[in-house]
Formats: sequence, structure tokens, C-alpha cells
Amino acid sequence: MMLNPFSGVLDRFFGRGRHSVTVPSMDGALQPNRLLEHATPLLQDSGADNLVSCAGVLFFTVGRAVWRLAPGAKAELHHPLPDVACALAASPGGQLAVALHSGRVLVFRDQVPTQLSAAEQRGLKCITAIDFVGEDQIVVANGSATRTQAQWQADLLERNSSGSIWKLHLKGDRIEQLASGLAHPAGVLAAGDTVVVSEAWKHRVVTISLSDGKRTTQVADLPGYPGRLARCADGSAWLCVFAPRSQLIEFVLREDRYRTEMLKTIPPEFWVAPAYRSGRSYEEPLQGGAVKQMGMLKPWAPTRSYGLLVKLDDRLQPEASFHSRSDGDRHGITSVAGIGQGVVFASRGAGGLFVLDDKVQAGAVDAIAVH
Repeated sequence: MMLNPFSGVLDRFFGRGRHSVTVPSMDGALQPNRLLEHATPLLQDSGADNLVSCAGVLFFTVGRAVWRLAPGAKAELHHPLPDVACALAASPGGQLAVALHSGRVLVFRDQVPTQLSAAEQRGLKCITAIDFVGEDQIVVANGSATRTQAQWQADLLERNSSGSIWKLHLKGDRIEQLASGLAHPAGVLAAGDTVVVSEAWKHRVVTISLSDGKRTTQVADLPGYPGRLARCADGSAWLCVFAPRSQLIEFVLREDRYRTEMLKTIPPEFWVAPAYRSGRSYEEPLQGGAVKQMGMLKPWAPTRSYGLLVKLDDRLQPEASFHSRSDGDRHGITSVAGIGQGVVFASRGAGGLFVLDDKVQAGAVDAIAVH
């Protein structure tokens, strides 16, 4: 079939195809609710992130340290780190691996760390997520080749697709590339002979074969930017959506001159870009017009930040969701882990860890059944 050489020009003129600024509505399993607002506060610490569950104990990172939180106990320091942590994983056998902003990966066996430098030597300075493949290998997601993890907004506004997936061999400290050219892989999960990857800037979840690198789209056109993944014992998984899409941002992403000037002249906190939290300053975008009516922020108002946690079934299809809408504050969900009958999530917007108990989880299923 011969492609029309003018199709791109026509699509841009009519605002269709890849030039469309439409955003999918939240419906079906993603029907909006307020269930994240009903979660119980667990720990108020704005730096808590990178949650994993190991042998019934919750591990997480705060800056340059790994912390542990056993049921019924207070959080305690597990191990200090030489650099700021950016990802954490636990193996079936109880090993912990933590990736640092420098690109180094530390693997803990009984609190004795082994330093792996292969990722650092390859220049992986934007590690967004890691996961164990058995006990001797780690799959690594590097979000960008030009930006750090903290510069994710700039990576989106530059429309980069320089992310990659790697396999790190613990024995011999070797690393090999599995995939490249990804639009900011922000979550990774080893699943048999494939790796599940959330590709944030393409709003989708894909699987990548460990043998030949073949990519298969599992979930497409999400209404937000998907982040980290966490497995469940029954084969299902959790997906964090750390920020929402909007027509305004979709429009800005198609205006190259505007974005270039904005990146050069405007402070990052005031960019027209998604965020972990918003509404803290009158100088931010979207502070007038229809956002507030009668002095009140409506739950359906346009917003740069949002809270969304999605439960995926064993076929990686959404089956339930938990929301904190525009008028809530538990936005910027960056990490999740199951522990006991509950689910713990990290909210960068609210600055802390929260627990969804089994009753709140059942509420999401009931809400979908009603609709």
C-alpha cells in the first residue's frame, strides 16, 4: 500500500492521527472514584519511595538509605547507601537490590552488600526500575540516555525516546542490552521468558521477549503516564500511574518552538507539564478559568497532577483502579507493594506512605460492578 506523502500535513491541519490532542476518558475499570483518599496513613515522609515486600516485611528507600518496616513495628534503618537510591527490588530468595543515581547497583545478602558497576560503566544514569530474574540476574530499566530520573518532565517535553532495558548478570558483573529506543520505560517486571515494561511517554504497557527482544503491546492509550509495576502472588500486578494526561499538555507537546522557549526561560515548577503535585502556587498553569468554581476545586477539573493506582489481572488487563481526583492530595503515585492483605503505596503529592486495606480494595470492584 502506497502512503500518501501529504497525509502528515493533512493530519496536522485537521488535528488528527498523531497530531490529535484528544485524551482517552477514564471509564470501565478506570472509572473515577475517591478510594485513595480512604487509605490509611502509614508513614509521613516526603522522601519515602521504591517499595518492595520481602518475607512479610516492607522495605523502602529515603534518600541515601534503605529502611525496613515490619508489621506492628516502627520503621528502622536497614542500611545506609553511598548515593541516593532510585530503584529497589527483592528476589524470591530474599536478596535486596538497590540502584543508585550514579548507576551502581548494590545487592544485599544478609545486609552484606555486593557492588555491581557494569550499569554505571555503560552510563545508565536514569535507572527507573529494577527486578530480579531468579537469583542471579536483574533486569534494569533506564528511562533516558540524556536525562536523569529527576528530570523526567524535561525528558517528556523534549519528546525523547532514548530509554532502554538491560539484563544485569550478578555473576561476573556483566550487562547486556535487551531493548532500546523506548519512550521512558518507568516500570519493569520479570515474567517468565518476558519482561513487562510500562512505557510512560507512549502511555502503554508492553512485554519484551528475553530471547529475541520482540515487543507486544498489552495495554494501550492509558489516560496517564504509567510508572512502576509490582507483582502479586496470584499472577496479577499493580501499576502506578504517576501523572495524568491532558489536552493542554498534548497540545504543548506538538508545539516545538513553544516548548523550546519554555524549557529555556521558565522555571521547571511552572512548566506546562504533568507533575506529582499541583495547585500550590498561583503562578502554576491551570490556576484560573474553569478550574475553580465558586471558590471550590471540582473533582473533574483539569489538573496537572492526579492519583491513580491500577490493578492488572493475570493477562495484564486493567480490572480495578483507585483514584485521588483533582480535589484530592494523594497524587503522584510512584511505587506500590502488597503486604499481607493490604497494599502500600507511595504518594509524592501527599508526601508519605499509605495503606489500602482489603475493604477499600473490595470497594473498587464494587464501584465497577455498579457502573
